[in-house]
Amino acid sequence: MDEKMTLSPGMTASWRSLLSQNLGKWVAADFLVGTGRLVHREGVLYAVGNDYLVLQNEGGYISADLYALKFAVLGEKAT
Repeated sequence: MDEKMTLSPGMTASWRSLLSQNLGKWVAADFLVGTGRLVHREGVLYAVGNDYLVLQNEGGYISADLYALKFAVLGEKAT
């Protein structure tokens, strides 16, 4: 296999840069808490720092550890 693989910028970006480019969009995210518990949270992506993110939803703001983030779906809120 001598094919050269090229990756788009989205494929090489870090979590932080990917999220920072999507501020104001709806996010559904799963976080690993402890050794095996996934916690699901949804909201509008309000802020992203070096090691945290903030979601805004009907109940207020949720701050989360960026290193605990395992899955994220960015886009419009499902109705």
